[in-house]
Amino acid sequence: MTQASELQTWLAGALPEVVWPDSLWLRLLPLVPMRRWARGAVVVRQGQPTPPLCGVVSGGLDMRFIAADGGVSVVEHTRPGQFFGLASFVSRLPSTYEAQATAPTRLLV
Repeated sequence: MTQASELQTWLAGALPEVVWPDSLWLRLLPLVPMRRWARGAVVVRQGQPTPPLCGVVSGGLDMRFIAADGGVSVVEHTRPGQFFGLASFVSRLPSTYEAQATAPTRLLV
């Protein structure tokens, strides 16, 4: 599957109510790079500036909150077809969670 078809498939699945004109795909592709992370890699660090809105193509992420005493709570597991980072993307505030890859993971960023 090409990156263009992965982007099209992901967006259609994540936002099924949106009608995407065919002419839009080639213009969107350079704006939405694919990034890869190894299992255990921290994609977003709590308290740090957040990357753009991300969509999970494959793999998965644990969204974790790290307490002042070092305790870790997994708040959510993000799977393929889901996106994350919307609140920080819109607000431009630092991330309130950490995102760690639970498997080799590919994201549309």
